[in-house]
Amino acid sequence: MTDGNARRGRRARGRVLRSGAAALGSAVVLAAAALYLVAPTRTALAVSIAPTLRSPAHVEVVYGRVAGPAGQPLRGARLRIVRGGRVVAVLATDARGTYRRRVRLARGIYELVLVARYDGRQYVHRMRASLVPGRSYRLSGRILPELVFTFLPVASY
Repeated sequence: MTDGNARRGRRARGRVLRSGAAALGSAVVLAAAALYLVAPTRTALAVSIAPTLRSPAHVEVVYGRVAGPAGQPLRGARLRIVRGGRVVAVLATDARGTYRRRVRLARGIYELVLVARYDGRQYVHRMRASLVPGRSYRLSGRILPELVFTFLPVASY
């Protein structure tokens, strides 16, 4: 008789443990779903830089366009080119959201800082780039919403 009682006790404990694990798994899934629903989206300034071919006159030109989420031009965005803590050039976008300027560059590592204002907020993007004389550089930016993606595991128990 004691063997039968022990088996029943082990089976009962096993059912309780499985039920507890299922309840814990369900709570995790529900918590993840709740976080997904209340998670805010953020907006960021995405920037790309691309060197162009060498110019025959060995003139360095920095140019680009800064746009909002719908592609609309952003006037007054500023690009600072900094080397060794010294500002080499500051460029600002016009009404079309574009800028273009000849600059004098020495070979080296530069910090490029793009600052844009959109919808009452200021966005700043900093990047380091190795620049060389005699090339032109296209540096463009766009305000993009960051979307939240959450993976919700689906399990059957």
